[in-house]
Amino acid sequence: MWIYCVQEEESQELAIIYLQQALRGRSVQNMMSKGMEKRVELIHELRSTHALQAAEQQVLKDEKQAVMLLQHQQQLHELKVKARYSLLLR
Repeated sequence: MWIYCVQEEESQELAIIYLQQALRGRSVQNMMSKGMEKRVELIHELRSTHALQAAEQQVLKDEKQAVMLLQHQQQLHELKVKARYSLLLR
């Protein structure tokens, strides 16, 4: 009978340990799930911010290209004016 009691106690201790591990594991799963939910919101925020930055960069790139085109046109105009002026002086 003494052996049966010892085996039963060991069996109960193992069951308690297993239950504790299961509870701890579930707790960790819940914490990870909550963390993932928070990260999903941050990821969406980062993606939208990145999209806005890309759009702003495209606007700046377009403006720079327009300015460079105007500068090029102005240089061509100045060259034409100088060429005509030099022809008039001859």
